[in-house]
Amino acid sequence: MTEGVCGTSSGANSTKGRKQKQDSTSHKLTLNRISKSVENLRVAKSHSAAAITFNRRAQRATASEADSMASSKSVKQRRAPEDVEIGQKIRALRVAKNMTQVTLANGLGVTFQQVQKYERGANRVSAGRLQKIADMLDTPITFFYGTRKQHQDNGVALIQSKGAIRLLRAYSEISSAATKHALVMLAEAVRDKDAR
Repeated sequence: MTEGVCGTSSGANSTKGRKQKQDSTSHKLTLNRISKSVENLRVAKSHSAAAITFNRRAQRATASEADSMASSKSVKQRRAPEDVEIGQKIRALRVAKNMTQVTLANGLGVTFQQVQKYERGANRVSAGRLQKIADMLDTPITFFYGTRKQHQDNGVALIQSKGAIRLLRAYSEISSAATKHALVMLAEAVRDKDAR
């Protein structure tokens, strides 16, 4: 019986021993998992710190590029003298033909604000669009090219200044020849005084 009890007792001890081994193996596995998790967290943290540093550098670079692009865009392009001259000629012909900016714009398929920009020389007129303008104003496209001196004999060059068309219209509506002559004398006297 003692053997039986001892056998049972030794069986319980062996079961207990196996259980302790399993527990210790389980603890080792758990410790290994924890240490791997901690290591993974360290790696992730270092990667995260590197990613944050990279993102910050990228944001700074993007911000400085955006600033440089904004400063380059904020520099206004100067209007070329040729564009201004073409715009003045467009305006003079349009006014001489008694055409509004809206009418010209509708014929070109643009807004009247675009026509204003063409006339100020703020926007460059493409060759195709200039051809359409010349057709609408019933003038050869060559009129818009070259210097003003080439077109001085053409009366359009004289009316390019502001108010010239209004002055001509008012003058043409005066019926008295003496008043017309006096107005011409007055205009010439003012011109001579300004020339001094």
